[in-house]
Amino acid sequence: FPLFSWVFLGGRCRYCKAEIAPRYFTVELMTGILYAASFMKFCPEGVVTAPFAVSLAFLPLLLVAAYYDHDTGEVEYWCPIAIAAVGVTVTVLSALNTGIPDLPGGAWYEHLIGAVVVAIPFALICIAGGMGGADVQITAAAGLVMGWRVVPAAFIGIVLGGAGGVALKLREKLRPADTEIAVIASEDDTDTAEADTTAATDTADTAEADTADTDTATKTDTAAAPLSLRFIPYLTIGFVIVYLFGDEIMQFYGNITHLT
Repeated sequence: FPLFSWVFLGGRCRYCKAEIAPRYFTVELMTGILYAASFMKFCPEGVVTAPFAVSLAFLPLLLVAAYYDHDTGEVEYWCPIAIAAVGVTVTVLSALNTGIPDLPGGAWYEHLIGAVVVAIPFALICIAGGMGGADVQITAAAGLVMGWRVVPAAFIGIVLGGAGGVALKLREKLRPADTEIAVIASEDDTDTAEADTTAATDTADTAEADTADTDTATKTDTAAAPLSLRFIPYLTIGFVIVYLFGDEIMQFYGNITHLT
């Protein structure tokens, strides 16, 4: 319903008419699509399954982290912590042999392996300055949920991120070298002179002081800000694809390599 209300109200509040950013619409739309895809994949008979229940928390948290990174280049600490909490829950349930069928990620030790198998190489790259710490944190947390399947998921993310990096470089090269970014600083320094009134008369005009408005200062930066690759959105795509369609991907891979 929030999606329809946003469309029908033209992206504005019903009462104060303030504009509502399109981001809210896209986040809710993507969340709905992920939930629908997860339900169709894991609940073909209409019965809630463990993978679907996990996806209700796991997939939206990935989406939030991706949007954070895309918009700001940073991810709030609670995002990887929340994803790791989902992973810890699934790992504990697997270790306790609760009998819950089809828990994602496999046996409990596979979750632990998933948490480090990609995160450790990413951490080394991070130390060398090749990626951000949030990329490592999100990958470790997602690996704790997905187990060894974080490996093909990260591979997909790396391939997509590489393509995105190439596109970013091309875009940067196509930008004019002398692009100027105008930063306009507006300062209102107003010196108000008090009017001197010599006669108190109702019919007399009040003498007002002249107001001097400071000229607007314009600053230019001759070098355009460098573009930076935001990696978590690409990783998120890989995590979502493998979480939803990992079986089909591995089956296809096995067929083309004659492993199955």
